[in-house]
Amino acid sequence: MTGHVRDLLRSLVRENRTQGSTRGHLVTGAYTLIGRKLRGMPRTKIQFTAATVQCTEAIDWEIVQVSFDTMDSSFGEENRTTPYLLISANFEFSERVQIEYHDGNEYAGDSLNRIDLWRNRIFAISGLGYEFDIAYELSDEAFAELREYLKVLQRSDCFRG
Repeated sequence: MTGHVRDLLRSLVRENRTQGSTRGHLVTGAYTLIGRKLRGMPRTKIQFTAATVQCTEAIDWEIVQVSFDTMDSSFGEENRTTPYLLISANFEFSERVQIEYHDGNEYAGDSLNRIDLWRNRIFAISGLGYEFDIAYELSDEAFAELREYLKVLQRSDCFRG
């Protein structure tokens, strides 16, 4: 490490200590560096009403997907400016549940940490702390299907009332 970089890091650590940061943590912008681990930005909330909710599975439930979208399935993705959330797992290769989403500006992905389900709303939290608050209107039959698919993805019933 060059002298200049070392001095810069020392001044950042000193500054963080005077601001109440825990010793050994280096806070720069929206990220905290602890050793070699990087923690993500503070939670961002993506909130929308889904026009479509789709549940699909393949290969005898080895692949499971649930999507919440502000657009119908005929929409061309190249011009997307509205959010969606896709929750998926390929249990043939991993137990990990992944999400793909568009926040209205850009596409991203992460792991899924938690899902809470209500009759007309779902609340999900990603591994990096992004929050998804999604409203929807479903028939009783479609809601029962959604609940069953989410049970498979979460390995438990996430229905909260």
